[in-house]
Amino acid sequence: MLLIEDESIEYSWALKVQETLVQAKKARVDLPDLLWLLSHPPVFTLGAKKSSRANVINPGPIPVIEISRGGDVTYHDEGQIVGYLIMNLNSSDRDLHKVLNQLEEVIIRALWEFNVTGYRVPGKTGVFVEEHKVCSIGIACRHWITYHGFALNLNSNLNNYQRINPCGLNSDLMQNLKMDPLQRKSLEQKIFWHTKSIFHKDRLKNEFTDIKAFLETYSIPYPA
Repeated sequence: MLLIEDESIEYSWALKVQETLVQAKKARVDLPDLLWLLSHPPVFTLGAKKSSRANVINPGPIPVIEISRGGDVTYHDEGQIVGYLIMNLNSSDRDLHKVLNQLEEVIIRALWEFNVTGYRVPGKTGVFVEEHKVCSIGIACRHWITYHGFALNLNSNLNNYQRINPCGLNSDLMQNLKMDPLQRKSLEQKIFWHTKSIFHKDRLKNEFTDIKAFLETYSIPYPA
């Protein structure tokens, strides 16, 4: 598994990259699994749940994009660590509920290393801290290759959550971890370490500075 780290990238282009990677991994056996960490300018995304559109109250100037992951409506901005897991599922691991549970465990273990106690709430996918939700999780899968992933709030603009019912919940439930840039960088490394551990992946030597370098190296065309 490789860790690819980027700064803020427009959501629509990042989605096209994920879909391109899924198709490339279907056709080629030489492509490694990826954990792609980045952030996005403000955007609302609508999951496959039927209630998604109804849970958008007043988006204002923030774009709303319909996508194929599971779950309801959520919000992204530069105050989050967004993680996309582009990974082949072996025949023995083809249980998407298990994958969601494993992603929750990744975040819980990573936060524990910062003396933050994260936990699950039955019936509500994601990770909670002190009775507030700090991490939203939703995945999609094609050809048994996962994409999408999680959004972990560090210094997100909580006011924008009032424009939606995030994941069908009250917006007041959302909260930040409040980490500085150095803590963020360290947390990203912990997330990657626990991802490869929990999903039983080997860590590969990383020679890529960003997702564009990865695409170029493996001769994968840039999405339009």
